[in-house]
Amino acid sequence: MADHEQDGTNHPRCPYVVRNIIKLQLKTPFDGQTIDVKITKVFEPFTCSSAMVVRPVCPTTTWESDMVLKLFDRRFATEARKDDRLSPWTSDIEQNYHQFILDGHAAKLVAELTADKDLPDWNFGTWNSSQDETYLHDYIQGLYETEIEAYNILADIQGGILNEDVKTRNFVVQSCPENRFHVFMIDFALCNFREKYPGEDEWEECKSWQDEEGAVGFVMQKKLPGGFVYHRSARYKKLDEKYGMDG
Repeated sequence: MADHEQDGTNHPRCPYVVRNIIKLQLKTPFDGQTIDVKITKVFEPFTCSSAMVVRPVCPTTTWESDMVLKLFDRRFATEARKDDRLSPWTSDIEQNYHQFILDGHAAKLVAELTADKDLPDWNFGTWNSSQDETYLHDYIQGLYETEIEAYNILADIQGGILNEDVKTRNFVVQSCPENRFHVFMIDFALCNFREKYPGEDEWEECKSWQDEEGAVGFVMQKKLPGGFVYHRSARYKKLDEKYGMDG
């Protein structure tokens, strides 16, 4: 993140507001190229990440149109902070956290989290703000790595994942010529992968109970009474019959 313009319409400490300019560093295949983009829309409230629509300030052949940008930024992981009863981010918290890192305490705590040792119960306020920030950084980093892995898997195959967070807010609908639409799923942070299940029965049972299809279909039917009727796919009808789920 680089220089930004603050218009004062959102949280005064959050740089992710409409009209702000941020810098992005593009990885493969763009060899670390840096580009300035303007935020044109923000999807609020933020959850475990900050989602927004961005547009290049100076369009190039690399990137010419609007795109959805998702940032895993622990400072503004609003829903995650609320769920874990962590204090909202402040500059004072950040300053203390930086010193916690420099003193080597953050690395030690992350190692303990990775080793899954018995740790103080931060849920009940026994940790200080620096320990909270360390925990949240480690958790958000895990979500980021899971999402990257999901995108890599989906690049070549379909049906390689089980998404545990299928909600209508995690879809983007793009209008196309001749009254056609393209639908994109944009959130893969809370996914399990097929390769981690020992057999097809275990995989199908989890797919049945998670019901990713119904999580969208039934919700849209309720939101659009009379305008949309959800028809169960053959695959999920089969899972319903096999595992006793109500379609």
